[in-house]
Amino acid sequence: IRDYKVTGVQTCALPIYAMTFAEERNEVLLFGGLDSNFFALDDVYGWNGSDWTLHGTKATPGQRYAATIANDPLRGETICAGGSDFATLWQRTYRFRAAVNASYAVSGSGCPGSRGTPTLAAGTRARPWLGDSFRIDVGNLPLNPGLLALVFGYTLTSWNGAPLPVSLGALGMPGCLAWQPLDESILVLHPGNALQLQLTVPASQILIGQRFSNQALVADPAAGNALGACVSNACLGVIGDR
Repeated sequence: IRDYKVTGVQTCALPIYAMTFAEERNEVLLFGGLDSNFFALDDVYGWNGSDWTLHGTKATPGQRYAATIANDPLRGETICAGGSDFATLWQRTYRFRAAVNASYAVSGSGCPGSRGTPTLAAGTRARPWLGDSFRIDVGNLPLNPGLLALVFGYTLTSWNGAPLPVSLGALGMPGCLAWQPLDESILVLHPGNALQLQLTVPASQILIGQRFSNQALVADPAAGNALGACVSNACLGVIGDR
């Protein structure tokens, strides 16, 4: 980095900062470097496309410049190696990861409607981080606008005393399964074909590590069952804290 100025980050005209894109966090991480007095830093900053956030100094490898960092998306962490604080040339390798990693992954199958089985997934590189905006994509929806309920479940072992998953055949949806209880739901009007839902994860510390499940219940008069509806696959999420 040469003469690169960013708000809140001290700059230097030498390539002494370490930077990488952390896929699981959907942000660029910047670590270490030298300040204008050639003092080695141990700050970790994150750039989300619009703002820099200081992630603190307590869990870093220590003051150093000219280190190398690279992201490991499979393990959801960033690796740091090398660097120096002028007194020592460091040779150890360190891992930088969230206190609790956020995750959102498919955990159960859906059932078909008029356009196949609706799909539920996190938006590209989106994860449910505490206090952040989190995008959920729903696809394979009926072509015409209609109603959709995004269901949230928090007790993920049983519903009304029955072990999960629970058959929805009694509700007029044979072959469809509920993978979580109906603890909460959001009712929305989708435009047809696909929908992007932008949700805000509350910035409450008590939610860190909270597991939850989602499934979309889609009104589809042409689904071929008595209820005229179908469900998406389920996704299991964990609220993380950077």
